[in-house]
Amino acid sequence: TTTDGTKELNRILGGDYSSMRPKPSSLIKTLIQLSSKKDSIVLDFFAGSGTTLHATMKLNAEDGGNRQCILVQQKENDANICETITYERNRRVMQGYTNAKGEEISGLGNSLK
Repeated sequence: TTTDGTKELNRILGGDYSSMRPKPSSLIKTLIQLSSKKDSIVLDFFAGSGTTLHATMKLNAEDGGNRQCILVQQKENDANICETITYERNRRVMQGYTNAKGEEISGLGNSLK
């Protein structure tokens, strides 16, 4: 549910992102697993909080895949979602971060362009 996605995003970034209604990366990971090959390119035209990239990296880490992910996000009013949320979420997922409980979460590696 989006409740699970919100909790996940809140753990990664801290704060309250319930208004974004993010999907849980576990759901998107399952969809990518069912619909792609290990060397597919995944395209998300509505990147939002960056769940698709997060899910792609998790799946690659699990199955040794080499999927690439392209995210597209249109600027919405004055909100700079791409830099403040999409980029920041995936930077932390790649490099590792400390969650709201003070636990160290290992990064998945990879790079952003």
